[in-house]
Amino acid sequence: RPGVHQVPHVAPIAAPPAFVRALHERAVLLYSGRRRMARDILETVVLRYLRGEHAVMDARARLVAGAHAMAEEIANGDVAAFADRLAEYRELKRTVDPASVTPEIEAKVRQLGDRVASWSMAGAGGGGFLLILCRSASAAHSVRNQLESDPGHPLARPFAFELDPGGLRTSVL
Repeated sequence: RPGVHQVPHVAPIAAPPAFVRALHERAVLLYSGRRRMARDILETVVLRYLRGEHAVMDARARLVAGAHAMAEEIANGDVAAFADRLAEYRELKRTVDPASVTPEIEAKVRQLGDRVASWSMAGAGGGGFLLILCRSASAAHSVRNQLESDPGHPLARPFAFELDPGGLRTSVL
């Protein structure tokens, strides 16, 4: 609901063990070595939203619907649908902020070829982390090896991907 006062609703998603196992086996988290200032991202996105740009308003509505659909796909253990939704998420974020994915990141993902089922910058993209979902555990192993030997940036490196079984924890200060 629009407005200054926002009350988030948080609901746990019970992911089936096979889904969690598939993510652990197939996901690669890559620090790209490149960060953007979150302030710059927010200024661009908020300005476009406040202007009421149709593309941004449509993308926002589709991002919300996609988040609900992705939660359902996780609960159903559908890794293929999750991968499709992750790609949709990436493209909708790009609609809202065309600079959310750099040409260098796209080139690096293209180098990984058809071993990649889907990928997206994590969060708003400002932190420089990239979630790569590979087609199989062996593809993920191959991708990790390639990224370790040729990360594409002096600061880039892959990290182990693991879901926290306790989930997201928040606190009010």
